[in-house]
Amino acid sequence: AAIAATQAEMEAATATGDAAFVTPGRTQYHPGVAKVWWHITAAGALSSPDYGVSSVGDTSAGLRAINFTTAFSSAVYAISSSIAAGSMELQAWFDTFATGSIRHGISLSISGYTATDTITTGSIHGDQ
Repeated sequence: AAIAATQAEMEAATATGDAAFVTPGRTQYHPGVAKVWWHITAAGALSSPDYGVSSVGDTSAGLRAINFTTAFSSAVYAISSSIAAGSMELQAWFDTFATGSIRHGISLSISGYTATDTITTGSIHGDQ
């Protein structure tokens, strides 16, 4: 008889066959699943829907603090992100990696890296 996969089995991501099945509540433990994803407007507001983001702090022009609903087990995780550049030359960066948040900055590179606001999207993979 099939049984639900445990959190440890999902994190190991090695089980194959029909012995264990995945429930919606355990999918989040697989390393290949995004734990956080977002769409933030140019004004700094978090768009709905999102996943795993508790809040976004628009701290200044081009600088945002993205706070996670569930903290990661360490500050080592992978981020994929994009920005709405249009005809501008923009640079996006991340720093202040913490288990419960990250700082995201955007600057206009053509004018000496002046901070600027634009739409940003992203996702984060890692262990929570």
